[in-house]
Amino acid sequence: MAFLKPAHLFYPAAGYCGNTAVVDVAYPESILRKAEPWARVCEAAGIRKRLPVRRSDGHKGTFGRVLVVAGSIGMTGAAILCCRGALRAGAGLVTLAGPASLDSIFEATLPEVITIPLPDEGGHITGAEDPRFREAMERVDVLAIGPGLSRTPAVLGAVRTILEQSSGPVVLDADGLHALMGHDHVLAGLGGRAVLTPHPGELGALISKTPDGVSGARRDLTHEFAREHGVVLVLKGRPTAIGLPDGNLYLNPTGNDGLATGGTGDVLTGLIAGFAAGGGSPADAALVGTYVHGMAAEAYARDRAARSLMPSDLLDRIPGAIREVEGCG
Repeated sequence: MAFLKPAHLFYPAAGYCGNTAVVDVAYPESILRKAEPWARVCEAAGIRKRLPVRRSDGHKGTFGRVLVVAGSIGMTGAAILCCRGALRAGAGLVTLAGPASLDSIFEATLPEVITIPLPDEGGHITGAEDPRFREAMERVDVLAIGPGLSRTPAVLGAVRTILEQSSGPVVLDADGLHALMGHDHVLAGLGGRAVLTPHPGELGALISKTPDGVSGARRDLTHEFAREHGVVLVLKGRPTAIGLPDGNLYLNPTGNDGLATGGTGDVLTGLIAGFAAGGGSPADAALVGTYVHGMAAEAYARDRAARSLMPSDLLDRIPGAIREVEGCG
């Protein structure tokens, strides 16, 4: 009646709901205006308004440059999926900085992407001193960092150095989040310009809670962390909770269990970075990217088993999901 309730969105209660419809019961408008929402739920019409506007006479510079720092030995796929996610979001130019010893893999797999080989040892980056990387940092519109980097001390140190040298929007995921642990000054430097995309285990490591403890307080912890640190926090799961620095909190209703497989988060990181490069604010990019990501999974499940979804399948479904959002409202 009138609104969705937490039980319709949060598990385990949501698992017992069938088809759910919200019906009007004619609450007085004066009362509704005074009501403070417990959370806001993303819907297609609102997401469409947050899509970056694309000029018909635009070029690759107009649609933004994404610099991805990702990948290590055994985890080249994370970097590849992230880059392709950014391209599917419409980024004008995507550059991948990864371990030099793996550059031939990236070059052969990503014909649409510029690569910058970084110094490495055993397939793990050890620094970011390459002149081409410094030049890319000066020109980049959005930095996406973390997927598949690994957690060696050298990698985590390099991540912190890159974050401290950056000044623009950042999407931080996976191993990149671990670089923040015990380094609050680095996190403080990201205020107002960063999107963090942890799963419950990663957020739990940042705030000293168990994954179950995070999942059990999904709404409150997302809200508190985003406000306290001035970042956009995308806490992955069902439902994904997106906390904004201004205190607003959104719940994303799209997606299915097919997303519960390694690599789908790397696609999401790329999507958010791509939408931000196209002109969206960190908040808009996070909301649009999360919604489209879930829609792509739902589109796959309409004619296939959700459990069979692979991250690369999402990439093929993203264009249709974006077009559906563009055409609504």
